[in-house]
Amino acid sequence: MSVNENKVIARRFIQVWGPGNLGLVDELAAPDITVIYPVLREPLRGAAAFKQLLAHFHAACPDVEISADEQIAEGDSVVTRWRVNGTHRGELLGISPTGRSLAWTGITIHRLVGGRVVEERGEEDALGLMRQIGVPTSSEETKLLVRRLEQAVNTRRLDVLDELVSPDFVRHCQATPQFDVRSLEQFKEFLRQDATVFPDNTTSFTHVLAEGDLAAAWGTYEATQAGQMGPFPPSGKKVRVDLGAILRVESGKIAELWITWDNMAVLTQLGHLPAVPAAAA
Repeated sequence: MSVNENKVIARRFIQVWGPGNLGLVDELAAPDITVIYPVLREPLRGAAAFKQLLAHFHAACPDVEISADEQIAEGDSVVTRWRVNGTHRGELLGISPTGRSLAWTGITIHRLVGGRVVEERGEEDALGLMRQIGVPTSSEETKLLVRRLEQAVNTRRLDVLDELVSPDFVRHCQATPQFDVRSLEQFKEFLRQDATVFPDNTTSFTHVLAEGDLAAAWGTYEATQAGQMGPFPPSGKKVRVDLGAILRVESGKIAELWITWDNMAVLTQLGHLPAVPAAAA
């Protein structure tokens, strides 16, 4: 089989994880196929055993949808990066059904001989999946989420926010009452608009503390005003202001944010307000 033919087979074969596709195992897998995933603890051997595993997964996520994002092939091996969406309707990873929407990604290597899959070896974020199901988040994991959010915002990688922020994310901020952020997409739009005013903005958290699914962050926001900010024209001046934030994590993603800073300090540094005289000694 050619490399391209192997790619086609591997792309079809990942659909065995979708409901109603058990027949693909008989069509495309070798009878003695070996399946290796960390969550299985030990290799699964044989098409019959694989079909039992798939049936259990289909019962847990009966509406699952799988898509292949990228493929790389060489010789008898095909590497596929994939993503899965579904609803937790049955026992999964030992956890009773919650009815929650799930989304996760992974990478699988298929080895083929004579047009049949003889080995499937995969890696996926099982811990992230369990967090979505509702396993409590540890303090260290909460801190890591906050740090990853900081990095994604500073590098303008808004696509990464899909992995970090809940779809129904809510942002609370008295300093920006004109922005009502009640979803991930609205949060992305807020960040885009902020970048048009302050294209070089950087948020640096100097302190991050966490207790369970709550985190507190303290840091600075630095930027140069290059765009219109409400009624205030571009000043070309730099601003550096302290900020404080509380973040709440739910199902492994940031679900809520409370953030505040001193707008008077911002407007003064940008030259839109006169400096406040120092208090007399």
